[in-house]
Amino acid sequence: VPIDPRSVQLERLVRAYPWRPTTRPGIAGPGEVQFSVTLRTGDIYNLVREWLGPWDYDGVQIGRFKGLWTHFRMHKDHSNSRPSLAYQFGRYTNGQVFLAAPSPNDPPDECAHHRSWYVFEGRRYHWMHAVTSGTRYSIIYFARGPPVDQATVPPPQPVPPRLLKDPSAKAATSFV
Repeated sequence: VPIDPRSVQLERLVRAYPWRPTTRPGIAGPGEVQFSVTLRTGDIYNLVREWLGPWDYDGVQIGRFKGLWTHFRMHKDHSNSRPSLAYQFGRYTNGQVFLAAPSPNDPPDECAHHRSWYVFEGRRYHWMHAVTSGTRYSIIYFARGPPVDQATVPPPQPVPPRLLKDPSAKAATSFV
């Protein structure tokens, strides 16, 4: 399958971004430093808006997850007004993103997309397993809005602790 030239350009821009360490309280693990930034101007932001066309979203968050045990904890994006669009790429092992199922009786959904845009409901609880090797990049195109009515967002489902703490408990997933 041929790669869209916009993918190549976007990935090049994100890889070349001048990353600075950040902390995201409640999302980063204890003592972890992450590389994440929200953009509302510039080449990356403009390319995403041009590529995705009619979506009227107001921010692009880019992230870089590199090295052993870089992950993010279960959280939800309370201030999003509607679903986000997500894109992930890189050469890495593990780093899977999971989205809590609407029903606590159902298993979580794994967002296993790689190098393609997909709709991502960030108002539901979600988390990422540790990247155990390589570098994983993510791009999230989101819309802010009035606070979400908590009655419309499902509560987190019970997640086996081994899934959150030990990514090797699940078969490794490698992306190239």
